[in-house]
Amino acid sequence: MVTRTATAFVYPLGFIIYIFSGAQIFTEHTASASHPVLDRKATATQLLRKRAIVIVGNLIAASFRGILLWDEKSLTLS
Repeated sequence: MVTRTATAFVYPLGFIIYIFSGAQIFTEHTASASHPVLDRKATATQLLRKRAIVIVGNLIAASFRGILLWDEKSLTLS
């Protein structure tokens, strides 16, 4: 009960800090990228191209970070 109550108070605080930091929420980015297509100012192909670039960039960054973390672990265990 205490854990759930603490989580209920801490989560909104983290969300507020996230918003005030100027970070962009995934749903906000998705909506802002989709609006031009819905308004017929951009094509679905342009939207898919943009999303593909973002996904590839995220995969590269995640892979790089994973390699760095894995290499760090191997250095500390030996």
